[in-house]
Amino acid sequence: MKLRESLQKITKAPLYRNSFTLVSGTFIAQLFLLVISPILTMLYSPEEFGVYGAFLSVSTILAMIGTGRYELAILLPKKDKDGYYIFLLSLLLAAFFGVLLLLIIFLTQSFYFWDWVTALRGNYLFLIPPGVFLFSMTMPAAFLANRFKKFRLLSFSKIAGSGSTGLLGLLFGSVGITFGGLIFSKLIGWLVETGVIVVPILKKATNAFKPFEKSRLFKQAKKYQNFPKFSIPEGLLNTGFKQIPILALTMFFSPELAGFFTLTSSILAKPFGMVSMSFGHVFFQKATEVDHPDKLRPIFSELLRFLFLLAIVPTALLFIFAPSVFSWVFGQVWATSGIYARWMLPFFFVTYLKSPFSGMVDVKNAFVRNLFFEVGFVGIALAAFAIGHWQKDDLLAIKIFSLGNGVLGLIQLYWFKLLIEEEGGW
Repeated sequence: MKLRESLQKITKAPLYRNSFTLVSGTFIAQLFLLVISPILTMLYSPEEFGVYGAFLSVSTILAMIGTGRYELAILLPKKDKDGYYIFLLSLLLAAFFGVLLLLIIFLTQSFYFWDWVTALRGNYLFLIPPGVFLFSMTMPAAFLANRFKKFRLLSFSKIAGSGSTGLLGLLFGSVGITFGGLIFSKLIGWLVETGVIVVPILKKATNAFKPFEKSRLFKQAKKYQNFPKFSIPEGLLNTGFKQIPILALTMFFSPELAGFFTLTSSILAKPFGMVSMSFGHVFFQKATEVDHPDKLRPIFSELLRFLFLLAIVPTALLFIFAPSVFSWVFGQVWATSGIYARWMLPFFFVTYLKSPFSGMVDVKNAFVRNLFFEVGFVGIALAAFAIGHWQKDDLLAIKIFSLGNGVLGLIQLYWFKLLIEEEGGW
């Protein structure tokens, strides 16, 4: 079956239409932030972007612990009431973890460790706990909306969250609240994103807890205890590996260089991510329908070829002209971001090629085998910045990170192909 015929058939299915609704919301949200980025770079310095990037990195990593990853189980129970209780469990754990973090920071705020790792100083250090809590809330809220097929609501939440983040970032920057303005806007954006989902279903959710059954809460915690046991390590590896460059640049070099990388990552990740996510939904839907590799193998080959041809020319041109493009769009002060972008392109390009096929890990239940790749990505990232720190060369670290993880990503892509070839597990 030709790729075009496969895509035409899948686009008529409700699941694909729901996926497109989610992707379209993400597309609009990310496009808005992409459009206002040149204005934000005029209002905020590279150092302020670096502090913002460090805050996002720490909050994102710690959020993998906050909910115990119980939000992944919200879709599983047959009874909606149990789904609500898992949602509540996730929020309670996130709140407890946030308070615990606040206490830890209060007791250790004078330690040099915090300045070294996060570049957050003074009162800004205390924004980490609310940041972890608010970001943690967005995840169970999204799964709850998914459970009740509130796909348009979920899509709108992405737009509202990004819109409020971007507009507040512009507002804070224009009135001179720059050091921390990006962080405050992100905190409010996360709150808006969660509120858009929770408020419309609040009445129904409240009724589910009348009367409140403590035993049901503990029952769900015990029933799905494998999620914190096995999903937290995987989540930390996958998320932590992506945040290592910003944290390492902050620790080993300067917040300013971390700011350059924050902009680079933000600009490159959006277009690559939007395209790969769109086709990833389509491919995953097809992979769950087939019962033999012969039916999926030609789609894999054609889609991979299509993705390669779609992006290779723009990627090559950007590799050549990235420093000039970034200087022209964002100003000469951001020229370093363009240099970073040039050398990060191999990593983003390979990630873009392999991401649509990562669903094969779920289809074939190959989580343990995939863990070797996750550990490998983290290992290369740590080695890259250790060498860069040793040589006092930030660009060398980024080159090793991008090229090393790019090569490992190609090996993982080939492994995805081998998963398709496996006879069993369909």
